[in-house]
Amino acid sequence: MEDEIAVEEWNRQTVMLMQAMLGAISPNFRMATIENEEGVWVLRFYIEEGCVEDIDEIDGIGFEFSVLHDSEFRFKQETVITKDQLTWPDSAVRVVYKRRESWLA
Repeated sequence: MEDEIAVEEWNRQTVMLMQAMLGAISPNFRMATIENEEGVWVLRFYIEEGCVEDIDEIDGIGFEFSVLHDSEFRFKQETVITKDQLTWPDSAVRVVYKRRESWLA
C-alpha cells in the first residue's frame, strides 16, 4: 500500500514526541498519543483537570515537536479533558505515554 507509513517514520515521530514531552508531564496527564490522519500527524493529550499550567505545557510540547521538523511538516494537537475511563486506542494510534490507573468495576 503506497499510503502506508514506514515503521521507521512512525518510530521517528514517536521518539520526537517523547523528546518534546521530556519534563512536561505532571500527575494530571493521563495519556498522550500520536497518529497519522491523511498525512497530518495528530498529537492527542488526555488530562484529568483543565489545569492552565498543563494546557500551557501541552502548547509547549507542540512547539518543541514542531521545531524538530522542517516547515513542510504538518501536525495538529488536541487536548481532551476527561475523568472517564480511557480505553486503549486502536492499532492506528500509538500510545506514547499512559499513566497507571486502577478502575474498580
